[in-house]
Amino acid sequence: MKISIISNLYPPHVLGGYELGCAEIAERVAQAGHEVEVLTSRVVGRLHRLHEPVGTARIKRIFAALFEYEKQPALHTSPEWHTRYERAQAGTIPANVSALLEQWKAFRPDVVWAFNIVGLGTLGILECLAYAGYPTVIHHMDFLDVPLGAHQAPPGRVARAKARLTAISCSEFTREKNEELGGYGKHLVIPNGIQFPTTTPSSVPPRERDDGIFSFICFGQITQEKGIVELLTAFQHLLSIRPGRKIHLTIQGPCHSPPFLDSLRARILRDGLSDAVTLAGPVPKEELLASLSRYDAAVMLLNTHEAFGYAPLEASAAGLPVIFPRNSGVGSFLPEGDPLLLRERDNARSTAETMARCVDHPAWAADHAQRQREVLVQVCDLEKAVLPAYLDVLRSLTPSPPVRHLEAALLTNARMVEDHQIWQSAAA
Repeated sequence: MKISIISNLYPPHVLGGYELGCAEIAERVAQAGHEVEVLTSRVVGRLHRLHEPVGTARIKRIFAALFEYEKQPALHTSPEWHTRYERAQAGTIPANVSALLEQWKAFRPDVVWAFNIVGLGTLGILECLAYAGYPTVIHHMDFLDVPLGAHQAPPGRVARAKARLTAISCSEFTREKNEELGGYGKHLVIPNGIQFPTTTPSSVPPRERDDGIFSFICFGQITQEKGIVELLTAFQHLLSIRPGRKIHLTIQGPCHSPPFLDSLRARILRDGLSDAVTLAGPVPKEELLASLSRYDAAVMLLNTHEAFGYAPLEASAAGLPVIFPRNSGVGSFLPEGDPLLLRERDNARSTAETMARCVDHPAWAADHAQRQREVLVQVCDLEKAVLPAYLDVLRSLTPSPPVRHLEAALLTNARMVEDHQIWQSAAA
């Protein structure tokens, strides 16, 4: 198949797991023999940069996106910037509509697979997906209806476009959030996937260390929304209820807010946690995953609105017992009674007691890690379960009748079309 993939961001420009997940899927599909063309943004401002992708998928950076204005913070206070922001989040960016339709005309895809379209002139791209006449699926690893609703996209237009499309969501929670502004013609739940190691980590007690330290790791983006402050509170409580034990917590990942990072360092120093907590910066993903064998357990409180959460899945694949909230996307795929799933993310006492159970019973924790892993590998192994499910969806897609003169129709209906020239110059 000739597959056109759309993602607002794509490596080396990375905000979080969405872009990395999209890139891995694109490469796996291309390696399976399909012709894959990824359409993404050119300039994306102050985002975490990884290495340039090298692979089989062809990447074309054709879009002007809101993110390029991040490198000019002074613009954020101007009326002109806010006009563009509204357009990027819930309106139509004419230059992006034109670029997308022109690229499709040249490539002539068999199917279109859209990932995150927020920031590209979300409504305009959504209507391109719905009315251009290509078999199309929109893939939600986050929430599309939230920015559309918050920035007052015309609800009738959103609902009509969605009704013509097939959608995939990575969890039931994500599916529900993406039906708030209208239902899709068909909406499936397929979890995100990763490549599980071909060898299963042994079910053995934690590694014997000379220092006798039980070591936890939390990895991913370091943000307030990810519950890092609440985790420090829980860890401090853990130390107070297990005063004789040597316990360490590593928090590893990128932090895009220097003030928040400074506040965490001050908190650790103030509470006397400097010897027990390490704040570590980002490392390449391969290096991070290889390092997980040095830890005894993973704990991550995640965002209260986490669509899925790759980090718990990656920790489980490495053989670690994982403590994380039940209401996260990936948590819904584990049994209801899993003793390491947290019912209340912000309950420091409950989190500390769950961590203490692992510290007190390391052999049990190691055995339970294998039980968690056995469940997740059945539904989240990228090669064996997830990718085949995706390809089945792509093969089942049928086109909706195209709208004649689509570009003219979309630009006529665009909100604030008078800034067409601004966006054209931004895309140049």
